[in-house]
Amino acid sequence: MLVTNFYFPSLTNGHQTVHTTLVWKPSNLIKITQTASATPISRTQLGKRYGVLVARCCSTAPPKLKDQLFSTIAASNGTISEDSMALISSLEKLNPNPDLRLVSHLYNGCFESISGSFKGTGKRGEADKIIEKTVTLGRATFNAFKPTDIEIQLKQTYNHVGIEDEDAYNLLIQFSVSSDGIPPMEGMFINRAVFSVSGSARMDVKFESSAMVPLNPQRDLESWLKLFKDANPTMDEEGSAMVTLPPAKGSLDYIYLDDDLRITRGNRGAIAIVKRLQSKVIHL
Repeated sequence: MLVTNFYFPSLTNGHQTVHTTLVWKPSNLIKITQTASATPISRTQLGKRYGVLVARCCSTAPPKLKDQLFSTIAASNGTISEDSMALISSLEKLNPNPDLRLVSHLYNGCFESISGSFKGTGKRGEADKIIEKTVTLGRATFNAFKPTDIEIQLKQTYNHVGIEDEDAYNLLIQFSVSSDGIPPMEGMFINRAVFSVSGSARMDVKFESSAMVPLNPQRDLESWLKLFKDANPTMDEEGSAMVTLPPAKGSLDYIYLDDDLRITRGNRGAIAIVKRLQSKVIHL
């Protein structure tokens, strides 16, 4: 199961929002600043860049279906309900771009999660449980970071495809820790991967490394180090840790793709819905 399926709701509804911008530095894995504007790229904007190709290949499904999907997700607090699945099924039948090999300008870009789910919490006996938010740290990181059995709550996810390099597939996943006897704290994963298009609608993804850092070190650093440092030998005094991942491969089937919306099904059946962003939120 891919980390790409870790998604949490964040509907912009066309309005400007504030997002975290991350900069990768060797001595301090991530520098956090705030930047405004992460609004979806409009079809008009894409048309100016790609001209006739967009007009011919990227006509979207009726806006009403997409609006209904966004409203249904918002009404269910970001989860994918049966009503949402029915709308996704309708959109899948109207997918205007069924062949990824013809539309690299659409699958490449910066994306923000709207909603998603996946199988398995990481706990014994829950391998097939469908969840949206709470998993173990081990489940979220291919057991790269410890303690693997601690529960975390997945928050916002951002995805860069073909941005840092032509085959780069990079993720930022914000999470929080809130368990008995553990002070509440927030952190982030940065997962670096490479991708290849292996069929008309399939993208293969191979994760290579993962980093974990505190989101608010001024507030959380002492508790963060107490919880994680001894268990993670690569962690420095600023709370940043990075590891090379063992082979971790998966695939995504693109079931709907247009100029601002992407819906995928992971190799274990998880559905992820993301919207295109105009600006980066991950700088590696």
